[in-house]
Amino acid sequence: DAGTHVTIVSRLDVSCTRLARATRLPHPWSPPEPVSGPGRGTMVPSVHADDPEDTMTQPNTPGTPPSEDPWATPGWTPAGQDAPSPAQGASPTSSWEPPPGAGHDAPPAWGAPVPPSWQPSPQPGVVPLRPLVLGDLFDGTFRAVRSNPAVMFGFSVLVMAVVSLVSAVVEWLTSGSLLASLDDPQGALTGEDSLTQVASQLSGALTGTLGTSVLTVLALSVADAVLGKVTDLGDAWTRVKPRILPLVGWTILSALIVSGAFFLVLALFGLPLILTLSGGNTPGAGSVLILVLGVLVALLVTLFLSTRLLFGSVALVLEEIGPLAALRRSWTLTGPSFWRVLGRMVLITLVTAAATGVIAGAVSILGGVVMVLGDQAFGSALVTFLSGTVSGFVIPIAAAFETLMYLDERMRQENFAQTLLDATRP
Repeated sequence: DAGTHVTIVSRLDVSCTRLARATRLPHPWSPPEPVSGPGRGTMVPSVHADDPEDTMTQPNTPGTPPSEDPWATPGWTPAGQDAPSPAQGASPTSSWEPPPGAGHDAPPAWGAPVPPSWQPSPQPGVVPLRPLVLGDLFDGTFRAVRSNPAVMFGFSVLVMAVVSLVSAVVEWLTSGSLLASLDDPQGALTGEDSLTQVASQLSGALTGTLGTSVLTVLALSVADAVLGKVTDLGDAWTRVKPRILPLVGWTILSALIVSGAFFLVLALFGLPLILTLSGGNTPGAGSVLILVLGVLVALLVTLFLSTRLLFGSVALVLEEIGPLAALRRSWTLTGPSFWRVLGRMVLITLVTAAATGVIAGAVSILGGVVMVLGDQAFGSALVTFLSGTVSGFVIPIAAAFETLMYLDERMRQENFAQTLLDATRP
């Protein structure tokens, strides 16, 4: 009859609805299904929520409303349930609001200034006023050289030309005795000739060392370039002139420390060999190996001391202190960052040595031609003069790099960047 037909159709409709909901795939952007457990106190609707006879009810914990799931996304209504009406406490204009304190801050109003999240370090001169990386050091070095070539290149070449000229003249005057001894190997050098050669070697070493010390004036130009200033040659010489004698003292002091440590270590390791030879015995392999080990240790000690004393001349000029204070200052600055300073020093030494080698090769070819076509003594002196003079184009690179290393260590250890920034302000 009609009633039975209606009942059958209703049952079929309910069954179809249950089957469709049971086989429905979840949407990839839908929130996770509510999870209930012991003590959750939630009302979990089944997938057949349209069927009033198929609802699973769990016990509720006191204080939790039966219609709210504490693990569900706020404002989300499970499938099959109608959203609460305004009378039930829901907002009529929005179905979801973020919880207080969650998410990002609201964007500023239109036209309001947006505070920057990052600002670059101030850079009034050739490098930014912050701890410097290797790229900053090389970039700042070439910027400093280009910003003031009259001082960086002009003064350097002038000083090295004078120093090289003195060395070349002494070599030319003393090379006659040496060449004569090479032509006559059986002939012995007289005492006067030996003294002349020793004087020549000492003169070359002294003039080279003093020339390198005078070139510390380049540190003033680099320090001013960091502040965005350009120093002319007259001003640089006026400022460095009172520091010449302290620079000479520092040069002698550092040379005595490094060379003294080298020969002391070498003497200690060579003592067994000396005792063996003094006794008229033939030295064994053990004594020779100890001496070779001593040479390696002496070289390492020399490298260590050269690194720890690297900033002495720069500190002496820029901080206007004496030789002993410069020694302590360099030792303090290089202590916490010894390996970083050592690596950078070795790198710039290799770079400048490669450039100097290329220049020296070209000059040697010219000197060889002069020796073949003319006087050998004059050709040797000419090579000495040209090699020293042309090296004046390489020394400013090393001087600028070492000065920036000194400033970098002070910015890292003493917050020197703020001091430099204050110095740029009127």
